[in-house]
Amino acid sequence: MQFQTCGAIVVIVIISSILKSITENLENTKVSNIVHYVTYILIVTIVMKNFSSIILMCKSSIENLVGFSNSLVPLLITLMITTGNIASASLLQPIILFIITFIANFINNIIIPITLISISLGVISNVSDRIQIDKLSKFINSTVVWILGIVLTIFVGVSSLEGSITNSVDGLTVKTTKAAVTNFIPFVGKILR
Repeated sequence: MQFQTCGAIVVIVIISSILKSITENLENTKVSNIVHYVTYILIVTIVMKNFSSIILMCKSSIENLVGFSNSLVPLLITLMITTGNIASASLLQPIILFIITFIANFINNIIIPITLISISLGVISNVSDRIQIDKLSKFINSTVVWILGIVLTIFVGVSSLEGSITNSVDGLTVKTTKAAVTNFIPFVGKILR
């Protein structure tokens, strides 16, 4: 598919350069401008067709990743409960699942459409020298990068905070359980020490 796209773009550029050289020899600037615009539109159409398939692949990959993480959480929680991390298991599922789902929906429903708008503005700004909206496109791109950085920082922060809180609660729970078993069941309590 990529070879066909590259081949089509090369053929369009070769035909365009031949037509442009002929029109420049005839000193007809209007026809030369028309050839330039038609070439640009054809190349942008081919590139955007492939770009839309890439966007669809990104969206489906994000949805598959969320589904995969949602299917692994019950296994992770079961393992945490069997190893004695009861508080971690009870807090992990709702918080982490919410954050993963929120970030995936945020990227699919907000970030990707904003990126498409930015790319459209970049394409439009390259059509003519009179249209100057490339700075807006660059601003939107940098804003998207900052927003993604902030969202992922919040995710890492919440995960770290949740992990440190639940580890201390789990440690306290294990110590309390050991002390209670030691006091109430002497034989088992000696084994736990």
